[in-house]
Amino acid sequence: MAQRVKYEGIPVKKDHPKKKTHGKFIRGPIPIEVTERLVREFPPSVFLTYLILIYVKGLRGGSNQIVPKYSHALEIGLSPRSFRRGLATLQTAGIITVVRGRGVKPHVKIL
Repeated sequence: MAQRVKYEGIPVKKDHPKKKTHGKFIRGPIPIEVTERLVREFPPSVFLTYLILIYVKGLRGGSNQIVPKYSHALEIGLSPRSFRRGLATLQTAGIITVVRGRGVKPHVKIL
């Protein structure tokens, strides 16, 4: 960090430490067309499922290939059953693709 020099009669501004933000945030960009469609045409649980997928995408560094956990759904009050139905609805709508296997979590690709 550069040294601040005090000139005659000019006060020196102090550097303030960056404020840390606490909590969870969704990393953007979020396509507004998809968001509008989900809000208009589907139940709220489908929109919440989509937000969970976008949140997990941001946690994984922006990769479109993600493996969401049911614990993310539980944190916002969405049951695992509603989350699974939301994934199926998003897949039917053509917003995501889901690869399911026996005994493993679904692998989701956001289109």
